[in-house]
Amino acid sequence: MIYVKSILVGSVTAVLAWAAYICISYYDVQESLRMLAAQSPTDTFLVYVQWQLFSLQSLIVTTALFLCGAYWMFRRLRLHRAS
Repeated sequence: MIYVKSILVGSVTAVLAWAAYICISYYDVQESLRMLAAQSPTDTFLVYVQWQLFSLQSLIVTTALFLCGAYWMFRRLRLHRAS
């Protein structure tokens, strides 16, 4: 049961970090669009945002966060069980 809970916490950690990454990236795009709109309000822009969710850097960071969350919960549950 300790392993199942550890995997669940690791998954939640990875998903929350992934969602935070998307929100921060989206905010950055919106901020640059606001600056462009303030400079020339009559121009129109076609914006295409390509999310690099499965790039090597993203996968490495997501895996590291998953392992950190899973290890934290594993240690917490193992120490709680011992006492």
